[in-house]
Amino acid sequence: MPLGQLDDKAQRILRAAFELAEEGGFEAVRLRDVAQRAEVALGTLYNRFSSKEEMLVTALDESTKTFAVLVEALESRAPTAAARVSELLVLKARALFNRPNFGRAVMRAAAGGGPEVTSRIYSHQSTISKLLLVRIRGHVSGTPPTKDEAETCHLLQQISFACLLAWSNGMRSEDEVISDLQAAAQRLVRKD
Repeated sequence: MPLGQLDDKAQRILRAAFELAEEGGFEAVRLRDVAQRAEVALGTLYNRFSSKEEMLVTALDESTKTFAVLVEALESRAPTAAARVSELLVLKARALFNRPNFGRAVMRAAAGGGPEVTSRIYSHQSTISKLLLVRIRGHVSGTPPTKDEAETCHLLQQISFACLLAWSNGMRSEDEVISDLQAAAQRLVRKD
């Protein structure tokens, strides 16, 4: 299903996938169970999503849009760009930590998804890049990112993904991930 075109059935499917993932993780998101919970035919589900990975990453993308609205409404009191970026990265990580089964399922889907998942990952990253750019600059600006800003946003997202993937696989604790994200922001974001 193309980006930005989520009809009522697609939204019900995503809600069902989210609920099943939160209840039992990646394995609990069986397509037949998703269709049944969403009260749609299995064919309807397949017309909108080609795999559970695509469903889960789309659910992440949609929740990221909601997250962005909430973050944009928050006024950061952090004194430096690095501190503002660190704050955002920690908020983003905690959003997944607060729903651990869903968070782990989404990370598995993102890491193992095929080409059908790519556009949703790019959409998610685009939303996060916009939030990072505001935190780096300290204000909303209509100008596109500089090369340095774009590279910084890209690297921060790659580090964030690696940290969250390690958390989802039990290799890093929540505290270790937060520490790593804060260190990445301190090292990569230029001083004010």
